[in-house]
Amino acid sequence: MTSNKFTPENPEEEESIKIDALEQAGNHQDEDETLEMEDSEMHTDRTDYSMFTKEDFVKKANDLIFHPNISEANESYKKMRLLFDEIIKKDRERNLQEFVAQGNEPRNFKPSIDPLKNDFYAAYTKFLERRAKEKEQAELEKIKNLKAKKEILEKIRVLTESEEKESSLNELKELQRQWKQIRRIPQEQMQELWETYRFLLDKFYDNLSIFNELKDLDRQKNLESKIELCKKVGELLEEKSIKKSHILLNKYHEDFKNIGPVPKEFSEEIWNTFKTASDNVIEQNKRKIEEMKEQRKQNLDLKTLLCDKIEQIAEVPYTKVKEWNSKGKEIEDIFTEWKNIGPVPESVSDQIWKRFREAQNTFYTNRKEFFGNLSHDKENNYKQKLELIAKAEKSAQSSDLDKGSIELIQLQEKWKAIGPVPEKYSNEIWAKFRAICDEFFKRRDIQRSAQKEVEKENLTLKEAILAKMQELLNEADANGESVLSKLRDFQREWSKIGFVPSSKFQKIRKAYDEINDSILNKFKLSAEEFKKNRAKEHYEMLAEKSNGKFALQGEERKVQDKMKALQSELITLQNNIEFFANSKNADKLKSQMEEKIEKIKELIHKNEQELRIIRSVKK
Repeated sequence: MTSNKFTPENPEEEESIKIDALEQAGNHQDEDETLEMEDSEMHTDRTDYSMFTKEDFVKKANDLIFHPNISEANESYKKMRLLFDEIIKKDRERNLQEFVAQGNEPRNFKPSIDPLKNDFYAAYTKFLERRAKEKEQAELEKIKNLKAKKEILEKIRVLTESEEKESSLNELKELQRQWKQIRRIPQEQMQELWETYRFLLDKFYDNLSIFNELKDLDRQKNLESKIELCKKVGELLEEKSIKKSHILLNKYHEDFKNIGPVPKEFSEEIWNTFKTASDNVIEQNKRKIEEMKEQRKQNLDLKTLLCDKIEQIAEVPYTKVKEWNSKGKEIEDIFTEWKNIGPVPESVSDQIWKRFREAQNTFYTNRKEFFGNLSHDKENNYKQKLELIAKAEKSAQSSDLDKGSIELIQLQEKWKAIGPVPEKYSNEIWAKFRAICDEFFKRRDIQRSAQKEVEKENLTLKEAILAKMQELLNEADANGESVLSKLRDFQREWSKIGFVPSSKFQKIRKAYDEINDSILNKFKLSAEEFKKNRAKEHYEMLAEKSNGKFALQGEERKVQDKMKALQSELITLQNNIEFFANSKNADKLKSQMEEKIEKIKELIHKNEQELRIIRSVKK
């Protein structure tokens, strides 16, 4: 014979079904036990579960099994279960990834049984069973109370219909006291029971004649008690807790009902006073709840912004340790701000927290992965910096200090860009690299200091040549050939002297060119021929320097670049000259362009001559 009952294959699924059934059974509460309010004090558990481990959840779950407040404990279990299941889920996903990374098929993966999960749900099951048992006892207690109150009503009925006697009033008071002591009964019986009770009390007092004086006194005491209740209800306007205010108001209403009748002339007035005070409290609580709802909406907006902010941080693949540390501190500050904001609407509380937590976990996972890869990157950085040290040693030995300076500065920039190395090598290789650079730049500075003294001497020597050239200019009977010979001697002497202080270079060069041009003009010599000779001598002097070959190559490239630019411009002008043939001012424009073409051809010719001079010196 087959059965339609579903039997889970997984013991964990069976446990989950059992727990869900127990939760469902415990969620059907009587209306008189439910306070449908959204006050922050409804959830008194302020524990921060965000940093709990599975062991912490298990310990907390066991501590709550026999918690005196079933409702509070139940809310705690619900929150813990959500977060605990999230940890279990992530553990399984991680185990699956490791299983697949080992070359296995995902469909062959079978999660291992987590003993901590069994412990947690065993504790939770005990609590739910205790909750269900207490609920069952409460229901039995309500039925028992209902039977007891019905028996009291029957006694009041008998007392009301019996002949009056001296003890009747005291018997009624005793029955009233017993009635008040019996609290919870089934909700569906409450109204009918209360109406019968009130009817019998009114009938008893109406029928009472011999004890009118005592009856009036009793009603006067009832009036005083109800006046006191009105005051207490009014004081609830100062109560800050909506939950406490609601509970006390219900209690005062119950007390008001059970006190008994007051003098008829005050009956309506005292009830209206009590009702008005109650309505004021209810209206105030409604306003507070609306304000609280609005505040929770604002809190949701603020927490949504924090989610956006933390998600943006988590999405960026940072590449530096300082960036990860800085953003980690920023994440902590955002979390502190999150905790200080306050609750959001209950319907989205778990959802917004899950979003925030996932972004937070993404950041910490990526940071962990980065620092895990960092050790490998540090080894590569170490190798690269060792190569830079070898290059620095070679550059530091260069006799060309300017070239060595450029190379070492470039190596320093590369050093900064590479990143950290293992701590055990960091100080050692940095000290070695820095020592190479410091030694080179110290040598360069010493040499440059000596070079400055030489430049001052060179300036004095060139000033002396200028004086000789001035004397030549002042000669009246000198012939052109002797003057040109002397100028060439001055040029060779000038070129051999070397550099002068950079601050004086332009001034003394200008003075030299002006005197040289004045001499050529005075004696009507060929400036062009002289300039060719001077250029050749200049490049010959340049070639004799330690980096002469490198310098000549640089000069050759400069001249070639000029020629390319001039030739490109020449081609453009030649192509465009026909374009203006039919224009209104064609002749004028064509003439201007032809003039410009001739100038460019002349410049190209001069650059070709200079290029031939450089190449002749290079040979």
